Amino acid sequence: MAQAEFEKLITVVAETLVGQKIEPNLATKLEKAFPVNGEIFKSLVALCRE
Repeated sequence: MAQAEFEKLITVVAETLVGQKIEPNLATKLEKAFPVNGEIFKSLVALCRE
């Protein structure tokens, strides 16, 4: 279950990268889309700790 949930969440993050240039403001976009106190980030951290 954890593997499937991790893959699902990583897919959400990866899909936001499609077509994006690797540049400094990409980090800002990702931080806004997936804030540290947000549900996706917290879930990914928890899954990594399993």
